[in-house]
Amino acid sequence: MTELSSISIETFRGDLEALERMALLSWREEYGEASFPNFYRPAFLHYLTDRIEDKNHLLAAYKGEEIVGFMANLPQKMKYGQKIYSAVYTCLLVIRKEYRRKGLASLIIQKALERSKDYNYDFSLLTLESGHSSTKMMKKIAGFRHPLYFVKRIRVIARVLDLERVCESEALKRWERWGIKVLGVPGRHHQNMTV
Repeated sequence: MTELSSISIETFRGDLEALERMALLSWREEYGEASFPNFYRPAFLHYLTDRIEDKNHLLAAYKGEEIVGFMANLPQKMKYGQKIYSAVYTCLLVIRKEYRRKGLASLIIQKALERSKDYNYDFSLLTLESGHSSTKMMKKIAGFRHPLYFVKRIRVIARVLDLERVCESEALKRWERWGIKVLGVPGRHHQNMTV
């Protein structure tokens, strides 16, 4: 029996508080306390998802009653070139820390892509941080019969309110701290990608 055989991937059951707790632990484990952006607050998730009539766009992985993974597909009309496309913005992928790098994220993405085909979406757009494990994972997914295109590089600008806390959380070297103070907070490279 594999580690994922007892996990079901299905439409999110709506347990927003459980999702927030799981995401909080997972993100803080991977990124450190200071860099955790709480996009999983129930109020924020309501804001994003209440307008979605078909909740099949929200996917979760469960082990019994416990949520261990989540991803949202937000339907959008997107303009690329001179054409308007029907698409989804794929976001908020989070996996409980015990299941990271074991294939669960790939399974959720596969399920989401299958559902997107049912709705005849033109593409799914997602934004990934360069060099992060999620970017490497998406390159593997390109082999799952889904064409993968890097659309463009973007930069994210951040404002640091507590520099010492961030430096400690991110284990920044002395010269990196100095650079932030002198130059301001540098943006990180992200990539927009469609599948």
